[in-house]
Parts: sequence; structure tokens; C-alpha cells
Amino acid sequence: RHRFATSSVFSANATQEALMRILMDPEVEEVTMVGEAQPHLSESTGLITASDSWDLQVNGVYVKGEGHSVCVLDTGVNYSHANLGGCSTADFLAGDCSKVPYGYDFYSTDTDPMDTDGHGTHVAGTIASDHATYRGVAPEAKIIAMRVCAATCPWDDLADAIEECTAQSANYNITVITMSLGSDATFCNAATCASALDSTVTSAIEAAEDAGIFLDASTGNDADTSGIAAPACHADVVSVGAVYDYDGPYLCWGGGSCPGANTCDDPESNVEVDKVICITNRCSLLDVMAPGYAIHSTEHGIFKTRGGTSMAAPHVAGAAVLLQHYALIQQGRRLTPAQIKDLLVDNGDSVTRGSLTKPRVNVYASIQAASASEIQLTDYTAPQVGAAGETYSFNVTYADADNDTPETLKAYVDGSLDDLSEADSNDNDFTDGKNYYFETTLSSWGLRKYMFNASIYFNTQQTDFFNGPFIVSASDCDAGATPPYEDDWHVSSAVTCQNSGFVASTLGYLNISNTLTLDSAQVYVNQSLMSFQGLDAQLVLDDGVLVFP
Repeated sequence: RHRFATSSVFSANATQEALMRILMDPEVEEVTMVGEAQPHLSESTGLITASDSWDLQVNGVYVKGEGHSVCVLDTGVNYSHANLGGCSTADFLAGDCSKVPYGYDFYSTDTDPMDTDGHGTHVAGTIASDHATYRGVAPEAKIIAMRVCAATCPWDDLADAIEECTAQSANYNITVITMSLGSDATFCNAATCASALDSTVTSAIEAAEDAGIFLDASTGNDADTSGIAAPACHADVVSVGAVYDYDGPYLCWGGGSCPGANTCDDPESNVEVDKVICITNRCSLLDVMAPGYAIHSTEHGIFKTRGGTSMAAPHVAGAAVLLQHYALIQQGRRLTPAQIKDLLVDNGDSVTRGSLTKPRVNVYASIQAASASEIQLTDYTAPQVGAAGETYSFNVTYADADNDTPETLKAYVDGSLDDLSEADSNDNDFTDGKNYYFETTLSSWGLRKYMFNASIYFNTQQTDFFNGPFIVSASDCDAGATPPYEDDWHVSSAVTCQNSGFVASTLGYLNISNTLTLDSAQVYVNQSLMSFQGLDAQLVLDDGVLVFP
């Protein structure tokens, strides 16, 4: 069935006789059965403020997801829907479908990922429908259709699809993978989840995240209040629960008689905007909430209302696309998956059910928070003078009013840009400033310049360039002379200092009563008095430079 790029595993259909031969092969480490998962607009896009984000314009471009693609791992996508490209099968197979430019059917092992269920098409429309009223969260994004589910979603199909999304990420600018599916078993510990999840899926997820792709998944619809489904429970996947996006009547979930024999019932008092839907699997491991009912999105040639955490996950996928699009047009770069998660979690609107409070995604607030981060670099210091071969420390204080950790913090010294280190790893308060330093050895003589640079999300702060330190090659000087780091240097006899710097300290005096010759050298005078005593006193610079900073 599949051979995986991220692990030394393959899957196959085997007769009992073939299975016995495999089990007896000494080169085979382990044989396990392929596990399975289950397949888990207009008001909702407004609730998460996606429609406000569409009005943002940067360099003449609106923030709607243009140029970005989302891999939808589901029951396939009906690319013939008018609001998902309106393409024929022939157009799709020829690569001529602009809205859904690529896909594959891993479940049936063919090149046509046409949706025969409707679930995956609904998810795709929630992300990127271009309908005038029922627009997706990122209406100008593209969809990569990966069919991994029918009645069930085999783990090996899922793993192969994730690997293919990663492999095709550069070709289609795939920045997000979304999975509205999950296991029957639930977990509330990421390590336990990772060990229980099929190893091929784990390896594929981790490789995708390493490649800079944001992954999210629905938590499941079993009303479990002590765990969430896999792969949503994996540490590299953002888990998504569901809230209502409207006020409605008593609602029953689960298909039984109403009220009563259902998974759960929500009374009218709970069927309100931003109330957590009772079927949402949830525990402390859950990351964010998003609208999950009543979501009106694309199906087979029509629009249909569905509900559940499967409808919530694509909202988060679309939100991630909008953040990436804004980063690209604002700064010409991509956010990391961890940065996207932090922005969505830290800037969501709090929703509560029982004792659990979690953020419901707010796209516009997340974009604004990233743009408004106030970086300050202060108290920058470096030695002013020193000898060659010594270790020098360059110091700066970083502060951010929102208490955000710097994405990058670097020192530019002597033509090299290097990372700064924390002075105190236990200090996690950036609001009042945190100290950082960079240490290096400087060997060649002369005046150095340095500066500091910090960045977070869409913002960059840089100091001016400063002079210092001035490096003196004392070993090249006459043994009887000591470079004046602290006190005066009185030259009473002829002294030659080759290929070095001659430094008068801030407090000292440079008194020359005879001849001082500096071959290819610099004389650095910093707020010092340089005097020539006697008519015969001379300062000779052979190809040297006199510097007054």
C-alpha cells in the first residue's frame, strides 16, 4: 500500500500465508495492523474576525490568502463545485484547476481525489470558498485535495498524505495541513498520545512541522471531557474544539431520540454565540476553539449546514493562512508554526464550559498583536579599549510591552552577525527588560563597530552602529612601553610600535618628549590631551591614521 519517506516502515495488504512469511523473516522488526481514524459560513467568518482581516491592505494587496495552499486530508474535495474552481475531471487531472491545483486519492490509490461523501468538500469550502455570501476564511487560498477517508481513515493513508503535502509544499506554497478526523481513543497527555499514535503518522507530522507547515486537527465529537482524539493530541498539531456561531433552540447531538438517548444535549441557554458545543472532546491539552455550528459550506453543487469539531478545524486552518499571507506581504517572510499557534492562542477571545476556559480564534486581533509588538533595545555597552586576544563582552537589554519572547536577537560585531545569550535564563519577564550578551575574542588591531538587532513576528528593531572597542597589539611594541589603558603614557625615548594601535585613555595624557613612530598604525584619542613637549618632539605616522572618534 505505502512506503514511507520519514520512517523505515511500509504497509501492505497480505494474505494469511504471506503474513506468516513476513512474521518469520528475521529482518522484520515488528508487524502491526493498520489503525484507523474517523471523519470527524457567513456568521462564523465574522465571529472569528476573518472578514475584518480581508479589509487589511498591505502594498496594494488584501489579506485573503492569495498564493497560499492548504492541504485538506479528508474524504476528498469536489473540485467541480462552482465555488471551489468549477473544474471538470479532465481539467483537474491535467493540472488546469486553479482553485484545486493538485491532489491524490490515497484511500483508493489513484490520481482523482473526488469527494463522494461531502465532508471534505465542506471542510474545503470553510477554508477557501469564493462565494459572495458564504466565503471561506481565506477565500483566495488554494486547496490541495488529499483523500484519506471513506467510512474510515487508515493511518497509513494519512501518513502518506502528510508526507506528500510536505514534498509538494514548495511547488504549491503549502503552508497549512488540516485534518478533520481522529481516533476513537482520547488522550490528555502529548507524550502518551505520541506513543499511542501510529509511528508513521508521528514521523510524518514531525517532518511537516520541521518543514514550516502549520498542522491542525479536530478534537472529536464524543463529549469526552477528559481527553481529545489523535492526531489532535500530538504536540506539533494545534487541536481545535467547537463553539456555536448563532443563538438557537434546544439541540441534540448523536442521532438518538431528542432529548435523551444522544451523545449529549444542549439546552437553549447553551445554544448561543461562543458557547462550547457539548460534543466537543476537551481537556487541558485542547489549544483553541472555533465555530463548529451552524456552518454553511460547500457540498455537491450546493451549500449545506453541518456541525462538529470537523467544521471548527478548517476555520483555524484558514486563520493560519491569513497570518502567513500578512507576514509575506508585510515582511516578505513566513511565520513558524509555533509563532502562528502563539498568536492564535494568546489573542483569542476566552470561552468557558465547566471548569475549562480556552481561547476562541480571533484572526484580526492576532494580526494586530503581531504588528503592534513594541520592541525596545537599551543599555547597550561594550569595552572601549583592550588588547588583542582578549575576550570582549557586548551587552544589551531587550524589552517588549506585551512580554513577547524575541524571535531573533543578534549582535553585529566586526562584520559578523551572531546570536546573543541570556544573562539569566530564569528571567522570563520582558516587560521591564531582560539582559543579553555576546562574547568574542578580537585579535587584529584597530577600531571595531557594533550594533544590535531584534525581531518578533512582523517587527524589527535595530540600534545605530557604535564605535568600540579599539584593539591594541601591545606585543608589537617596545618591551619598555605599556599601552595606556588606565594612566598616562610618557614617551621619553624613541619608541616604535608596528602594526598596532596607540591609545590614550579617557583620563590619561599622551606626553611625547622624543620621537614616537607608529608603522601602519592608528592613534586613538578619546577625550584626552595629546601634547608634544620640547621642540624636538615628533609624532611620525608611517602609513598610519590619526583617529578622533
